[in-house]
Formats: sequence, structure tokens, C-alpha cells
Amino acid sequence: FVFDDSNSRVENWKTTVSIVNNSGVTFSNATVRLISGAVLDGEGGAGLKFRSAAAPAMADMQSESASVESVGDQKTYNLPGTVELVNGQSRQVVLFEGRDIDVVRTYFVPQFGGDNGKQENVSVRLTVKNAESNNMGSERPAGPVKIYQYNAAGVQLQTGSAHISDKAKNEKFDMVIGTASDIKYTRTLISSKRFDAQGNELVAAPRPNPTKGVRANPAPVAVEEPARQDDTYEVKVFNYKETRKVTVKVEVYLPNDQTVEKPLVQKNARQAEGVITVNAASNATLEYTITTNLK
Repeated sequence: FVFDDSNSRVENWKTTVSIVNNSGVTFSNATVRLISGAVLDGEGGAGLKFRSAAAPAMADMQSESASVESVGDQKTYNLPGTVELVNGQSRQVVLFEGRDIDVVRTYFVPQFGGDNGKQENVSVRLTVKNAESNNMGSERPAGPVKIYQYNAAGVQLQTGSAHISDKAKNEKFDMVIGTASDIKYTRTLISSKRFDAQGNELVAAPRPNPTKGVRANPAPVAVEEPARQDDTYEVKVFNYKETRKVTVKVEVYLPNDQTVEKPLVQKNARQAEGVITVNAASNATLEYTITTNLK
């Protein structure tokens, strides 16, 4: 599809299907019904094959969209009219076309990465609702998605890609389409502390100094078992865009034994989130602490 970055809108989304006839037979005036889903027959090789895609492409245009039918737990996409499928030929046909589709673009720091001291690119996610009110509203088959945008000269260039699973009517879904080359981040562990059950910080005992005459077999010293560990991280986001302020979401993975403190907010059992707003040609930081239960 063609993405208008300035207003977070898809100008034109074409869902196409590529039909390849390797059956050894030419079909004239063929009625084509395509099924999408996890259909496993244990066979492969020659025959009729299809692959769906969402992208601006040179394809056979038709006045009507494909109709959709439920067959058990799968969906079939029925092409309007008939087509000629010549043996050995590949044809690309438009199933659906939508225009002026609103999407939500999110820049985000992924749950893992950025902790090696090097700046890494933030990721880009688009969220779209497959609804008639958003100029979509038909079930969508699984397949690759290619994202195109116009440069200053009006030339259409591919700027991202994704892969979607089968989507139901009215389903809201996300697509991670790539990374932003001029928004980067680092993630640094700036402190790690352990505490006993009463909340007292445990400090490691100093190492013996051999010049002070330490006994060969010193008496054992009781060590308090830590009850929790607090790890504090700093995420720093660098905005190299010269004219635009950006908002970046920081996503953090949480195992079962971990919790977070503000400014992060726990979104579900496995993820917490925070937000950094960064002015143009500037940088900003977010500190957060993860508490690990050690008992």
C-alpha cells in the first residue's frame, strides 16, 4: 500500500493474488475460488498455486471485489466472473482495493536490544482497523505487505515491509514495518541493588587485604539472603529529525517474578510500557526500575 506519512493515512491499499498454473492444462473461462488458512494436505509439487499480497502492483483490474465465503473455519475468496489460466502462466489479480484508510503509526523501543552501548534504530509499527468505517471491512488473506511512500520528487519507493496472518472483518491489528533510520536509542543498566526481607540494602563485604595479615581459616560469617533485586535502566532516545518532534514508546518484557515502578505502566502480565517525547535534533532519557523477587 501507499502510506502518507504526513497524516498517517494509507492512500491506496490493494490486496492482490498471484495465481500460477503449473497443472499442464489450460483453463478457459475458469471460475476461481481461493482458500486461505492452514490447509494441510501433505502434498506439493505441480498444480494451481496462489499467494496473496498487499501492495501496489501491476495486476489484472476488475470492477468488482472478490466475494468472501466461510467454509468451516476457513475463508474462500471468489473472483468475480471468469478468467483464463494458460498452462505455465502466472497472473496477478486484485481481490480488494481500499483508499483513505486511517492508521496509527507508533515509534517504539523493542523489548530486547540496545544494551550493547551502541545506538540502534527504533522500530515502526502501524495499527489499522479492518472496518467498513475505515474504508476496509472485508476479510483479508495472509500474505506479505509492502509499504510504499513518495519522495520529494514524487517517485514511489518501497520503505517497509511486513507479513500479516489472516484477518477477520472488524479486526484491529498491528504491523511492524521496519525501523526509523533517524531515531535511535540506547539502553543502559545504571545500577543493581539487592535488599533483604526488611528492605535493607545488602552491600557486598570488602575483599580481604592480604597485607593486613588475614587468618588462613577465618570463622564463617552469616550472610543475609537477598529477598529482592532492583535493576535501574536508562533508555536514551536520539531524534536526528531536524524539524519534527517525536514520541517514542519504550516496551519492557517482564517475566513472572518481576514488577516495575513508575514511570512505566504494566500493560499485561508480560509487558510494561513508558513514553519519551523528544524534540527535533535533540535527545531525552527515561529511567525505570525492575524489581525481581528472589524468594
